[in-house]
Amino acid sequence: MNDEAEEIKRRIDIVEFIGSYVTLKKAGANHKGLCPFHSEKTPSMMVSSEKQIFKCFGCNEGGDIFSFLMKIEGLGFGDALKTLADRAGVKLKREHFERLKTGEQPGQKTRLFQLNELAAKLYHKILTDHPQAKIAREYLEARGINQKTISEFNLGYAPKSWDLLIRFAESRGFSEKELILAGLAVRKDRQTTAGERNSYDRFRERIVFPIDNVLGNPVAFTGRLLADSDNAPKYLNSSESPIYHKSLIIYGLDKAKLKIKELDLAVIVEGNMDVIACHQAGFQNVVAVSGTSLTREMLVALSRYTNDIAFSFDNDSAGKMAARRAITLAGELELNAKIINLPGKYKDPDEAIKADPKNWQEAIATARPVLEDLIKKSVTEKMEIADKKRAVKEILPLIKTLKSKTESDHYIKMLSQALLISEGTLRDDLKRAKVESSNKKEAVVGEAKKTTDSDILLAICAGKSDLSDSLIKDLPEILLADGILGEEIGEIQKNPKNIKKDLEKIAKLSAVKEILLVFEKDFDTPEEIESFILDLKKKLQVAVYEKKKSRLIEQIAEADSRGDKKLRLTLLKELNSVIINGRE
Repeated sequence: MNDEAEEIKRRIDIVEFIGSYVTLKKAGANHKGLCPFHSEKTPSMMVSSEKQIFKCFGCNEGGDIFSFLMKIEGLGFGDALKTLADRAGVKLKREHFERLKTGEQPGQKTRLFQLNELAAKLYHKILTDHPQAKIAREYLEARGINQKTISEFNLGYAPKSWDLLIRFAESRGFSEKELILAGLAVRKDRQTTAGERNSYDRFRERIVFPIDNVLGNPVAFTGRLLADSDNAPKYLNSSESPIYHKSLIIYGLDKAKLKIKELDLAVIVEGNMDVIACHQAGFQNVVAVSGTSLTREMLVALSRYTNDIAFSFDNDSAGKMAARRAITLAGELELNAKIINLPGKYKDPDEAIKADPKNWQEAIATARPVLEDLIKKSVTEKMEIADKKRAVKEILPLIKTLKSKTESDHYIKMLSQALLISEGTLRDDLKRAKVESSNKKEAVVGEAKKTTDSDILLAICAGKSDLSDSLIKDLPEILLADGILGEEIGEIQKNPKNIKKDLEKIAKLSAVKEILLVFEKDFDTPEEIESFILDLKKKLQVAVYEKKKSRLIEQIAEADSRGDKKLRLTLLKELNSVIINGRE
């Protein structure tokens, strides 16, 4: 098994693999990116192609390609081994998988992946070849979907049968229990007789859309009914399973992620067919929410590829609610969210593209920031006071969710001009506005601290004992105690004269050794080390300056609010001194 694992690691480059989940950028001999295992705005995860390992200095997650896949997909080692072996084209000699600590049977998730893959192949084969699927082929042809797209999205058809998939899967060694667990079969809600099945196929007389995870493995399905029915829903989704969680999966992301990174823009539409139509027309950065409303987890997943997201919602009350939720979630994550408005006569992207792909292209290009869009749509020519109150009540809570004061001020001014209400009045109302909850589930890693620029600078200065005095003498003045070495930095700042002895002690810390392990390959010469240190010091000097300036500005505002003119004058002089020194 060890030989097989090593062969997999030789065939799959960890940088390329992790890069399929997050955007990685070259950083010396390594690559750097935002860690997917905790919330952060500054990249703290390093990936080494040479060592084939990753390490996050924010939450301390680390390991090899197997560790990464196990953590991000929630797999046991056996399941991760099988998944990566299939990707690498390595044939496993034996499948001796560990039992998971949760008590799952060995390889349960792998079995469910295999079962979904089998179902996808069966449904696709029926769509392309079986006479019963003629109605489905005609429907797709009428919708303008060509054979290449049908193949690319692995579209299928579930015929009129209560147990076709169950029988086929059982003939391939899968159990009825596994089919129910995968959400492909439904347990009957009545007592069954002897010899009768306990379940039936979930999808019947439906076009089937496989829902793939970010690696391109089918984990669930959406089925669209072709015939009108009063008893059955038009769209039907797989139930949740150990490998499918609706709040986490984004339809089409496996196919769109590279284009999203390239264009630095993700476009979210409302339906699977819209995604398919967009990709077929060449708009390959388009994805959709499937089976649930937009969630924070989905936006976190997209933020690994871009900070710019454009939404295409229906122009009805449901679309308005979706836009409000998008603002709240995007505001919490500090993403740049826009709304795409289609020309009035087109109800969705598919329809606009059919008429002329330029319609969709122009709509994306002219997308407006979400709050700006809501403000413009809430304003009419002749507004009564009741209309203005309604608009204020609707928009102010959304402005309140914004973390950026600059952004908040911008929209207060825009709303003031649109409604002809003073900014002061709106700011008073803003204080009383109730913020909508997004029911967010923050990804927190206990009290773990992040590795900061100060930690990196201190670690390099401690680990390189031959540095000149001029490089280390001013460290106490510029280091910020804001990371994993905060205590050590605090001690240095208490007694700056002992800095050399302190550096010798700090060099022995495991955290310092880990930092050096990541950065040691970045420097070939002493000159490169010195240049790196000087660059870091300049960056930290700016950070210290900005911190002092922000603190003084806050204190001046506080003195203003208390009417303390003497203190205000003293603080202004101090601020002026800081600004002058900062320019020097």
